[in-house]
Amino acid sequence: MAKVGRNDPCPCGSGKKYKRCCLSQTAAPPADLLWRRLRAIDDEQTHQLLKHAARLYDDEGIEAAWADYAGGDLDDFHPDSPHNQAFFPWYLYNWRPDTADVAGELAGLTIAESYLKRYGKRLSDLERSLIGLIANAPYSFHEVVTCEPGQGYRLRDVLLDQEVEVMEQAGSQMCQPGDLLFGRVIQVDHVGLMMGCGSTLMPPASKASIIALRRRMREKEDKLTRETLEVWARDIRQLYFTIDDELHAPPEIRNAEGDPISLHELYFEIESPEAAFDGLKRLAPGVRKADLLRDAEFDRAGHLQALEFPWLERGRGQESASGRRVLGHLRIEGSRLIASVDSRARAERIRSEIEGRLGDQVRYQVTDIQSLSAMLRDAPGASDEADDAHLLAQPEGQAEVEQMLAAHWHRWVEMKLPALEGQSPMEAVQHEDGRDMVVALLDDMERREQRQSGRVSQQPYIEWARAHLGLQGRRS
Repeated sequence: MAKVGRNDPCPCGSGKKYKRCCLSQTAAPPADLLWRRLRAIDDEQTHQLLKHAARLYDDEGIEAAWADYAGGDLDDFHPDSPHNQAFFPWYLYNWRPDTADVAGELAGLTIAESYLKRYGKRLSDLERSLIGLIANAPYSFHEVVTCEPGQGYRLRDVLLDQEVEVMEQAGSQMCQPGDLLFGRVIQVDHVGLMMGCGSTLMPPASKASIIALRRRMREKEDKLTRETLEVWARDIRQLYFTIDDELHAPPEIRNAEGDPISLHELYFEIESPEAAFDGLKRLAPGVRKADLLRDAEFDRAGHLQALEFPWLERGRGQESASGRRVLGHLRIEGSRLIASVDSRARAERIRSEIEGRLGDQVRYQVTDIQSLSAMLRDAPGASDEADDAHLLAQPEGQAEVEQMLAAHWHRWVEMKLPALEGQSPMEAVQHEDGRDMVVALLDDMERREQRQSGRVSQQPYIEWARAHLGLQGRRS
């Protein structure tokens, strides 16, 4: 690099003389100076390209480009959309307007190409080169391999399996290894830059769906290249939109059968509390009649008046510490029977059970349904949390939770998971893509576990799963 004179323009692109800008920072490495110069050029070129686009297409161009970019997966264009961070570079460097809307020599060209055609002779070699590099870099998914906050990170293109060092001061302060970014990366000499980065930082668990897309691409392509990614650009964007939507959607909590949680209380009129109990007591298999009646209420004549007992199902394998799973609760209150369950499917099932067992001794009345959000809103949070903390402070409480966690993790390695495309972790680790998926899931669980406090740690069970699946030492 030629020596810069004191009165020469500063190579960082600020427009100031070198002596009044970066001369005092002569110890700064050449990479840092080049990075600042490239960023300054990019900022100015973006401004000029937007002005050029406005002259060509007005606001209609942005709306038409947005429709092509979103493909119906996003809401209409809005100036404050978080997706604009990745969209505008695509609009300037990749969008090709309908040839019917552009006349003459600019027909079929991107905004950047038409700008070069019209004004290219005014630009420096580096400015022209930067436009070409950005235009030819496809959008992809990049995994953070290592990160130096405030300096940059090493990224691995998950689709192309290529790594590059990227200088990024602001973005690197929020990342940690295993995170995933959507965008495109360019390299100028020894400096890598992220261009057109999506606004959502994706957790390791998102990698499974990216690997699934990569496998589909490999099944149809001889080799994945930058050109291949351009062919699959729509699918790549669509996956990012899906992941982004899932990460920002309210969590949907489901029960053990996979049904959305919603409290259903079914009300019935019964002829006799004793007859109802006799007909329904087998819904608690393995529990003695005397134990079910322990807290029951009787009238002076000794007749049953009120009782509550669980609706149980015998567990499979190590499903629960007691060998039974609670599906709901039944309450008898005089001439009324109330069944409480946590999903529509269980509500339909318990109604069928009750009517089938009691026949004409029971009459269904009504079902009261409460959503999960309402349940959480009405829940007495603080006192319950205190009770839970008190329980976990007791040795027997910790032992019970640890027993349940051990049973859960033994099931998990054999459980067919949507994130693994219907495979169990044991099945998935039999091939390379599956191993990568399972590692990403375990990394994500480990990160979530590190953010938790005040309860029994699942870290030993995560490590057990890694060892059981033969994944010791592997990280995303």
